[in-house]
Amino acid sequence: PKKSPRRLPAAEVDRRRRIEALNRSQANNPWDREILNGAWAYPIDSDRFAGEESEVSFMDHVHLEYLLDDLPKTGPVRRFMELVVVGLQKNPHLSVSKSASMWNG
Repeated sequence: PKKSPRRLPAAEVDRRRRIEALNRSQANNPWDREILNGAWAYPIDSDRFAGEESEVSFMDHVHLEYLLDDLPKTGPVRRFMELVVVGLQKNPHLSVSKSASMWNG
């Protein structure tokens, strides 16, 4: 009688299939390449590139309404300057000192 080939356990088959998939996979976009090359450190540290902003609190970045205190309470100038403050608050590329210098001119 002919012997049937030895069957591998399901866990071993799954392990081999995963290894083959990893070997076949390639980084299809820049994010995958950065992940595979280790450009991003895990766990994610949002303060990794803080630099000069490391000593500035988050509240200083998002609460700039105090800049409107010296302006008229109503009118088109007030509405326009409120929009300017919102833009400064939402811009992640501006430091607090740069935002203040833009406001002060």
